[in-house]
Formats: sequence, structure tokens, C-alpha cells
Amino acid sequence: MPGGHKFWRDTAILALIAAAARLIFLRLLPAGVESVDLHSWQLVALELRAGRNPYHTTPFLNWPPLWMQIIAVIDNASQVLRIPFATLLRLFLIVADVSGIIAAHRLAIFLEAKKARAIVLFGLALNPICILLVCQHANFDTIVALAVLLAVSAVLRFVRSEDPVDWLYASLAIGIGTLAKTIPIILIPLLSARWKTLDHRTRILGALLLLGPVALGLSIVFTLAPQDILQKVIQYRSLGGVFGASGIFAATVNAQAARMVRIVLLLVLAAVVILATMRTARRDSNDGPSLLLLAAFLLIGIILFGPGYGPQYIAWFLPLLVLTATSFDAVWRRILVVWGVVAVLTYLTEYLLLRSHGSLLLHLRPQQNFAWTGALATSSGLTLLRLPLFLAYCALWGKAAALLMRRNGDASTA
Repeated sequence: MPGGHKFWRDTAILALIAAAARLIFLRLLPAGVESVDLHSWQLVALELRAGRNPYHTTPFLNWPPLWMQIIAVIDNASQVLRIPFATLLRLFLIVADVSGIIAAHRLAIFLEAKKARAIVLFGLALNPICILLVCQHANFDTIVALAVLLAVSAVLRFVRSEDPVDWLYASLAIGIGTLAKTIPIILIPLLSARWKTLDHRTRILGALLLLGPVALGLSIVFTLAPQDILQKVIQYRSLGGVFGASGIFAATVNAQAARMVRIVLLLVLAAVVILATMRTARRDSNDGPSLLLLAAFLLIGIILFGPGYGPQYIAWFLPLLVLTATSFDAVWRRILVVWGVVAVLTYLTEYLLLRSHGSLLLHLRPQQNFAWTGALATSSGLTLLRLPLFLAYCALWGKAAALLMRRNGDASTA
């Protein structure tokens, strides 16, 4: 387990650097740089303050109710502390993000990763993508990322210790993450690692911890507005046609064919999840890097095969990818570096120019005419802008699949 003076010193340094970078960026951010999402959270807070149900009166809440509850707490705190809601919300997200960096460093030390401090420092603490997502976009996917990290850490501890309590912690972490967004439910294959060592009572309790939080949360808001929850949450499919296969098909074929392609892609994703669960359960041993890679592999699959896309989704698996940087072969490292460079360039372009993301450059240079960015913000424009990133994701996902299959083969012949 991580411990000792050096670990805590390095962790403190990483946390301070990460917090300082985000606070400096926030301090330098021009007034008015707000994403559409941040504006949406302000409207949700106003609805809650007026005693109305934002699931019914706004289209902004498409997930289980954890984020709505956090918005309510932040709004009440902002009134008591007399701090603007947007500022306090960003500070909360910075705390969550720095907590994720601490969890990532702890996990890197647990896995005995080479150059753990360096990869966390440059891959997460100083990564411009992470800073932009938290300070400018201000979406809550950093909470999902923290839940994912805690779940993966607990699974790895369970694989090493075979202590059922660690497996239960993993189930709870996925359950809490699912209460924020349903995405972490795709990590169920990780819970099948060493499944046979658990008794039936532990498995039942784990299922309750996994599904209980989201079932309870959704049941309450469903009772208040059943039709809204059905349409806005249960049937929610994110924003399609702006990235990868869905964007390409939306721009080149008719809508009917595009819908069929999306259905096929979802079936592919379901098959991948089932296959991953079966392989993980069959293996007698699951090494840490492989389970880490499997989690990232499943989450990236949502971007490649899911029905929609948002730039904030990278937060779910970015820490996992960073932690695999020194765990596999040189080809993986090269692909990871290329993907990282393409991702940074793509995100800088989006957050500098797109009004939906806050358009930082437009606020820095208000005298310039950026009318041409309107074409960039169309479905076709976004798909073209993100095409290099999509191809990099495909290469990354394909190499991850090859690595996981090879490790499975090595384990089966050992």
C-alpha cells in the first residue's frame, strides 16, 4: 500500500501544483467566458431556488439526481458566503479534480508505475485539457472520473488481497458514479475479476451497493415527474452527429441509414461488454495494468460506439490512460503520445473558438471578427474538426484490444 514520507510529500506537491494551475487560470479567465453547460447549471439553481422541479421545467438534467443535489448545495452556500454561484461551482469542481489527481497518484504508486510522479504531473495536474474542462467548461464529469478511479483502485486491491470488503467498495464506487451519470455501469466487467472467491451474500450486498443508489435516486424524481424522467433521463442518448461514425454517417447518408448504423454500433458495444465480462471472470489472475486498461477500453468504447459525444467525456478515462503510459510496450506509448497531442490540439481549438464551450479567444480578442467560427460549430464542421481525434481514438482502442487479448492469451497458457 502507498505510504511513507516520500509518497505524502509527492502527493502534496502534485495537489498544490494542480490547484495552483487551475486557480491561476480561473483568475486570468476573462469575464463572460462561460460554457453553455455552466449557464444551464445557473438556470437549474434558479429553478430550485424558486421551488420548482428542474427535471420538469428545464431540459438540462439528463442524469440521475446527484448533480442536481450538488447544485442545490452550491447555490445555498453561495448565498450564505456571498460568492457568485459560477465561481463557487468552479471551485467545487477544482476540489473534485484535485481529489482525482491524488487518487490517480495513489493508484500509480500502488501499481508501482515507473515515473509515477512525472506522469501524473504532466498527464493530469498540468494537462490543459483537464484545466479547460474544470475551469471553462465546468461540467461535472470530473466527479464521474473520481468514482471510476476509486472503483478501479478497489478492484485492484481486491485482486491482490481477496478481501471481499474491497470488492464491496468497488461496487459502491461504481454505484455512486452511476448516480452522477449512468456511464460507470459499463465497468461491471471489472467486478467479475475473482468473482468465484465471493460467497452469495457478498454478491447480493455488492449488487445492492451497485444499483441501490441510482435506483433510489431515480425513484424519487420519477415519482415527482415520471414523464420527464422517462424522456430526459432513461431515454437520453447524448448529442449525436458531431463526432466519429455518427457524424460521418449523418453528413453522408440519409437519417434512416444513420439511425441503423447507430443501432449496429450499440450492439457492437454491448457485445464488447459481454465478452470483456466473460474473459475477466474466466481468468484466474488479472494483473493491475490489464484491469486498468480494460476500464479505459470500455469507457472509450462509449465514445466510439455510443449514440452521442461530448468533449467532457474524456475526463472519464484520461487518468486511466495516463497511468498505463509506462505499463505496456513502446508501440502503446507512441500511440498514446500521438493521441494525447491530437487531443490537446483539438481541445485548445474547441475551447478557444466555439461559443458553446466559452470561446476564450473571442473574449481575449473582442475586436476581431470571428464570424467564420459559425461554420465550425455546425454538425459537419465539428465532425471534420474532430476527425483526427476520432482516428486517434480508433488506433488507441484497437491497440488496447490487442494488448488485452495478448494478456488473456498469456494468462490462459500460463
